[in-house]
Amino acid sequence: MLALFRFELAREVRKRSFYFLLLLTILPIIVALILRHGLDRSVEVEDLWAVIMGFKTTGSPGVLEMSSLSSWMWIIALLYGGDLLASDLSDGTARLILSRGVRRWEYVAAKVLTVTLLLTVIFALTGLVSVISSWILSGSAPAMGDVVEAVALGGFMSVGALPLLLLAAILGAMARKPVHGMVLGFVAYIVVSVMVTIYASFTILEELSSNPGPEMQAELTASILKATGYVPYLAGLSVSSMVYWAIRGDLIEDPLMVGYGVELQADPMATLYLASTLIGIAIHILLLVVLLNRMDL
Repeated sequence: MLALFRFELAREVRKRSFYFLLLLTILPIIVALILRHGLDRSVEVEDLWAVIMGFKTTGSPGVLEMSSLSSWMWIIALLYGGDLLASDLSDGTARLILSRGVRRWEYVAAKVLTVTLLLTVIFALTGLVSVISSWILSGSAPAMGDVVEAVALGGFMSVGALPLLLLAAILGAMARKPVHGMVLGFVAYIVVSVMVTIYASFTILEELSSNPGPEMQAELTASILKATGYVPYLAGLSVSSMVYWAIRGDLIEDPLMVGYGVELQADPMATLYLASTLIGIAIHILLLVVLLNRMDL
């Protein structure tokens, strides 16, 4: 198992895509330097690094926030997921590996562990870069606690990416073509997102019809967040944000949500999102193993 993991890790590290993503992690620093040069004063936003990471918002996402890889987490999950098994199945590499006495569950486990480790490195570095970028913009040196928190929560994003990544892996393995897994995974992600919004809207439809007004956006936002927690693909993409707010205090005090009048307890939401993510990972790994066992390789 360890030898297989090392083999898979060496294969993934040799890919140009990995180094390209590592290079992209420094983009927020470049953007921060450009923005800082054009500002006549420092930016004063509490936990600016968390804004850059997408854990909270100022209410109007800017170029600095969009430059962080964390904003494109779902795309990275689809790209890695679609190619996780599909390439090996199409070119015969999977058959060669399994012919050497490797069990199919070991093969899947090595693949998942490898991609999780690589994404952990990428997103942990993204967390560190977000702190450096906030330092450039604010002019204030970050506390060591913020650095540790940003790196740890950034690395944890790799776990949150797994449900969507594994869905794309299953779809790609079924088609035996990476691009099919990526495209079908993207379609599934969009469809699920729309369905959650529709479901959340219907749950408060009666109340909205009787009490239209400022409360509508607050109720809808809260309903969408709660419904999202039950869908691993969506919950995983936001689980680090929920954990961030659970660490910070009792309520999710994102400026945008506060402006809408949304009040949600952070701990229950973090627990829901984390449980949904972990359960989703377990189910999808099991499905991937079952699928591989039924394939004629």
